[in-house]
Amino acid sequence: MFELELPDFQIAPSGRTELTVPSADVSEVVLHVLKPMADNIDYSAIRTSINGQAAGTISEIVSGLRGKIVKVHLKSQPGYEFVTGRNTIEVWAQNRRGRMYYATIRLQWK
Repeated sequence: MFELELPDFQIAPSGRTELTVPSADVSEVVLHVLKPMADNIDYSAIRTSINGQAAGTISEIVSGLRGKIVKVHLKSQPGYEFVTGRNTIEVWAQNRRGRMYYATIRLQWK
């Protein structure tokens, strides 16, 4: 349903819920909302949070070949940068029939 991609580290889209990466210096997180689920979800029905803080103001949702893509620009506003240690990314999506989909992804730094 959801995949995480970290372009800063050339980490391709993955459905893993826990990842270890080299550092907390991340400028962009890319979340993929995959087809066929994405076909029944409006762009406005996708929400994200970074470490418990709503990330809608730093997110851009676009269409992709495999569904919808949420680009979260962590450094576009203060307060969204990852911290050393453990970080959490959450994504929610509600389809047109009211069904809610949710995923939590945890990132740990080496």
